[in-house]
Amino acid sequence: MLAWMDVAAWAGPALQQRGFRPLTRLVTMVKKDRRLPAIGAVNAVLRPATAADLPALLRLDHAAFSPPWWLGGATLERAWREALCFLVAEREGRLLGYSEAQLTPSGAHIGRLAVSPLAQGQGVGRALLASLLTSLWRQRIVHVTLNTQESNLTSQRLYAAFGFVAVPRRVVAWQRAI
Repeated sequence: MLAWMDVAAWAGPALQQRGFRPLTRLVTMVKKDRRLPAIGAVNAVLRPATAADLPALLRLDHAAFSPPWWLGGATLERAWREALCFLVAEREGRLLGYSEAQLTPSGAHIGRLAVSPLAQGQGVGRALLASLLTSLWRQRIVHVTLNTQESNLTSQRLYAAFGFVAVPRRVVAWQRAI
């Protein structure tokens, strides 16, 4: 499958002529304050990711997302190498989730927050997001953005609880079978 993120909505007609179909719309959200909600206890250890974690994180990513949202091994490794912060949550040696953020011209962008389906609803995502934001603030990052699917109301509620607000821009994700 091929996918295209049409950020400025300029490519849609050309993509449609070439057999692409709209998949979903993405919402961009921004956080400009340092407010965090109450997190509560989570039965997991949060720590920086290591190269040894990458194979398990790739499997976790594929369990947490469906195509075309899967990351490839090279993309995941590049995100780990280039991240301002890349954290994992683990329990008894088993990885439960991960989060990462990259530097942008205006601050940082959270590229991924993934939690294993077996650990969802246990506060792992909240703990990862709080720890990631705290790490970014320690690095003097003020402006933080992320994207989520317009239809993913669960993630939008999580991000809103952390003070993220949607910006007017919508990105259309297109796909084409190959």
